[in-house]
Amino acid sequence: MNHLYSNQSICRSFKIQIANSNSIIGKVTSRSGCNISSSECIEMRAKNQGMGLLTRRQVQVLSMRRKGLSQAEVAKQLRTTRENVTMLEKRAWQNIDRARTTLTVLQTSGLSVQVAIKAGTHLVDIPRIMIDQADKANMKLRANFTRIYEDIRFKARRSIKGARIVEPLTIWIMPDGDFAVHEKTT
Repeated sequence: MNHLYSNQSICRSFKIQIANSNSIIGKVTSRSGCNISSSECIEMRAKNQGMGLLTRRQVQVLSMRRKGLSQAEVAKQLRTTRENVTMLEKRAWQNIDRARTTLTVLQTSGLSVQVAIKAGTHLVDIPRIMIDQADKANMKLRANFTRIYEDIRFKARRSIKGARIVEPLTIWIMPDGDFAVHEKTT
C-alpha cells in the first residue's frame, strides 16, 4: 500500500524524507539533477500513486503553503474561502499526525521488525540481513535485492561512504512487507 507518509521512493529521481522531520513536504533530493520542486513532486506522487490519508486538495494546500503563500493567497488561487483552506490544512496535519502515530505503533508494538545495521557493513550484505530477519519473523519482504540495495543507497546516503555503512542505520520491516530506513540524526 503506497501512502504519502511512507518512506518510499516517489519515482526513480525523487523521494520525500519525512522520518524524523516536522514537515510532510520534506526534503526532496534528486539523483538525476532534475529541477522539480518538493510541492510538484508531492503533487506528482498524489496523482500517480494515490494519496494515502490526504485528499488531492489537502496536498495542494500544503504544497502552496510550503511555497510561502498565505491562506488567503491559497484560497484565491484555488477559488475557495480562506476558512476552507484553514480547515483543509488543519485536517491534513491531523491526518499526518495520525499516520505518524500509526507508524510509531507499528514500530513499538512488536508488529514490525527492527533491523540494526552496524557501521562497517558492506552495502551488498544489507539485503541478505534484511531478508534473514524478515524470514525469522515469518514476514515476506515486498522488495528484491536490487530495490533494497537502491533504497538503502538513496535513503541513507549520509550514512554511506563508498560501499560501506559509516553510521549505524535502523531499518523497520513493516507487517505488509514494506520497509523504512532511518538514519541516525545529528
